[in-house]
Amino acid sequence: MLSTACKNIISPNLSPPPSSSPLKQITSSNKILIPRAIATPSPHRINHAPQAPTHTSVTLEDDSMAAYWDYQFLFVSQRSETGSQPINLRVIEGAIPSDFPQGTYYLTGPGLFTDDYGSTVHPLDGHGYLRAFTFDGNKDVEFMAKYVKTDAQVEEHDPITDTWRFTHRGPFSVLKNGKRFGNTKVMKNVANTNVLKWGGKLLCLWEGGEPYEIESETLDTVGKFDMIKIDDCDQTKLLEGKYNNNDAVTLDMDIWGLAARLLKPILHGIFNMPAKRLLSHYKLDAQRNRLLTMSCNAEDMLLPRSNFVFYEFDSNFKLLQKREFEISDHLMLHDWAFTDSYYILFSNRVKLDVVGSIGAVCGLSPMISALKVNPSKSTSPIYLLPRFPNDGNRRDWRVPIEVPSQLWLQHVGNSFEVKDYEDGSLEIQIHACACSYQWFNFPKMFGYDWQSGKLDPSMMNLKEELLPRLVQVSIDIDANENIEKCRVESMNQWTKTSDFPIVNPKLSGKKSSFIYAATSSGSRRSLPLFPFDSIIKLNLLDKSTKTWSVGRRRFIGEPIFVPKGVQEDDGYLLVVEYAVAIQMCYLVVLDAKKIGEADAMVARLEDGRANALYSTPSIYTDAKYAANEAWPLKTDDFFPYADDVNAYWTGYFTSRPSLKGYAARQLEFFQGRSKAGLNTESLADALALAQHHDAVTSREKQHVAYDYAERLAIGYTEAEKVVAKSLGCIAESSSKTGSGSQVSSLYSYCPASEIALSNGKSPAARQLEFFRGISKAGPNTESLADALALAQHHVAVTAKMVRTRWNRYDDPMVAAHGSSN
Repeated sequence: MLSTACKNIISPNLSPPPSSSPLKQITSSNKILIPRAIATPSPHRINHAPQAPTHTSVTLEDDSMAAYWDYQFLFVSQRSETGSQPINLRVIEGAIPSDFPQGTYYLTGPGLFTDDYGSTVHPLDGHGYLRAFTFDGNKDVEFMAKYVKTDAQVEEHDPITDTWRFTHRGPFSVLKNGKRFGNTKVMKNVANTNVLKWGGKLLCLWEGGEPYEIESETLDTVGKFDMIKIDDCDQTKLLEGKYNNNDAVTLDMDIWGLAARLLKPILHGIFNMPAKRLLSHYKLDAQRNRLLTMSCNAEDMLLPRSNFVFYEFDSNFKLLQKREFEISDHLMLHDWAFTDSYYILFSNRVKLDVVGSIGAVCGLSPMISALKVNPSKSTSPIYLLPRFPNDGNRRDWRVPIEVPSQLWLQHVGNSFEVKDYEDGSLEIQIHACACSYQWFNFPKMFGYDWQSGKLDPSMMNLKEELLPRLVQVSIDIDANENIEKCRVESMNQWTKTSDFPIVNPKLSGKKSSFIYAATSSGSRRSLPLFPFDSIIKLNLLDKSTKTWSVGRRRFIGEPIFVPKGVQEDDGYLLVVEYAVAIQMCYLVVLDAKKIGEADAMVARLEDGRANALYSTPSIYTDAKYAANEAWPLKTDDFFPYADDVNAYWTGYFTSRPSLKGYAARQLEFFQGRSKAGLNTESLADALALAQHHDAVTSREKQHVAYDYAERLAIGYTEAEKVVAKSLGCIAESSSKTGSGSQVSSLYSYCPASEIALSNGKSPAARQLEFFRGISKAGPNTESLADALALAQHHVAVTAKMVRTRWNRYDDPMVAAHGSSN
């Protein structure tokens, strides 16, 4: 939840990837959708719409093993791309609305977590996998997907053999079968966190490096894009600590400034960290039509001071202004907010972990383990930084506002300010997602265990009050810019774990009345909080809450709002649905106005290509459940089972011992068998067939038992010739005739019945003795072997043959036995 994770629409024969990621609408006017992030649980007024049977929240209690594997399926590597040509998605439910806005919607997220040499990486270190969905207005949707060819991707992927070998550690991982000690490839820019279309450029962003530019039609990677325009000269100045910007508002040089100056060349020279790293979350000022981004210094993560630079671009990517601030606090930011007057930073406090740092530098633990959260204060600081230099701000921005709650901010849905022109006061509202310091753990995000490479869903399903939840932070400022009040509360009293809060992008930075987010219905006992299976719509005016949910063992990613009209909730929500039990992904279109109603879903789409899937009992039963069939209730005994009149399937391992003994007896003939001359292949085949599970359990029908016996008899007759010839050779060892015909009286037979032989063996078992000393010369026992094999069918073993024509079953065995003598 550090970043928006991977959502995926792929060929159904491929396993779905991680949780979710930003999806944007791109049109000719450069209007784009804004990505957002997490939230939490519990309702005030809930209108949970009844759903169709195949998509309702199911209260069935699934076991922990199924939950464990469902969770693993959310993070399965994508091993293929769609290629140079897009594919058509097929509508399987509903229809694409005729008024759905045309354009291409982009989605990025981590797509590869396991290489071909036994190494796994944290979900946040997975290679960026970019997808595009094109709505052409003709009710057709095209889909294309490709990996972002970053420097790390090119190094780790062999296009000739199509194999992967991880060489970069990344910030969150340790390579099990890659280089560990001395591996300085920490800054693995995988371009997997966000996607942006602005100024005619399509960019994939990551938290710690430059964005990669992508060709919007083919999804081919163009290369790195220097958004903040640092040339070689400026880079050198930054590394030397000499850079000074005219708009910068900085602290005087002190001991930490000296430490920063010393750390810069080490981090850049050894670990290849850029002097300034661009944050992956950007903002759009809908009122001014501006793109807002921010960066921080590489050494900020190690020092109790932070440097932030804010950039504002027009629609042609022309830099309009840059503002720099230094804050004397050790902070880590993933997302931020803005209003007409301020840049707003929620200060997630961190500190250096000395022990963790040693392990991280040595390659014994992930690099991120050098840091840990700092819960030393019971409040959370918020910095209001003046957005424009000449606004006459009288308040000292260096002094933070202390929120009366300890919150770790994850993502911001929206923020805005409301001015009172009569008394000059100002109210700022921030709608965001935050979690507890007690829960947030850098190396264990998503339940990742870097020592085993496994994902533990329990990490994401701890105490509900600790996990990410939706909050509203309100700040009241008087006319003299004094802080009158700061408060935090759950949005609409919704306390369930939630994620990815978004608004209509036309209201970004403006007052909004509706918030949408991903949340959990809590219907699964083993996965009550995460992954998410529902969409929530919060009305901030009447405090109502409405939800839409997917079906059993299905999860969703981040919702994306597609505006279409004048009203705030006039539009559609796009969401990716992961049916992990059947390893399928769907693109779902929801009517934003109808969230909470039965007809909220207007369309569901899937990959139109054929799906070749190796099924499992779990997949089969889930597919049967999804078919929503009515099953009859059977209350009487299941035994005996009949599929026709007088056609009963019943029997046990102790049933029909005569036939089983007859089959088992033949095996003894194989002792000393040679490859030369006559053979007993027919008997061997019959014996093999008689070991079928129906024969072993005696469940075969009567005519099948007849067939078993007949094959055994034929095999027995042919085997007799082999045995007679072999015994004759033994009896007349001094002669060269080898006829053996005179030894036929050395053995006898007994009909297939319940009568035991003198030595206690039934007729089937008696046959086994013939294989002592058998050779390949002369007659063979192939027919008997065939019969023995057939008699081991599971129906014969369980004696479940239908009770008809029993005499016919006995006859072949008696005939075979007699002729063998």
